[in-house]
Amino acid sequence: MDDGKKQDSKSIKMGTKHKESGINYCKWCGAPTAMEQLQMANTPILEFIEEKIDKLGRNRVWSSGANWSELDLDSDDEAELLVYDEMLNTIELKHVCEQCVLTDNELWKKYYSEEDDDIRFDKNF
Repeated sequence: MDDGKKQDSKSIKMGTKHKESGINYCKWCGAPTAMEQLQMANTPILEFIEEKIDKLGRNRVWSSGANWSELDLDSDDEAELLVYDEMLNTIELKHVCEQCVLTDNELWKKYYSEEDDDIRFDKNF
């Protein structure tokens, strides 16, 4: 501070010292959030990688019968896909802000949702 006075340390509510403030930080974007911890992937769905997957052919990359040796992948692209796959499939408890959750949900609908994925509740069992 310019006037030489020490700033009151109680007025700053950032960092691990002030967890009781209720403000946490999104593990995906770093934004402050009051959201509770959720079971989420280690990375959000990344559109630039999803576009690469579409370009290669989604079924040729992610299907159960995918054979990467038949794809035109260099070692960097293969490594990127392996890391991305691992991060998407590793689920942990973490703080994620509402905007990231909404964006991730929209990208999931765009790249992974199929009409049969909807949960349907029939009242007649």
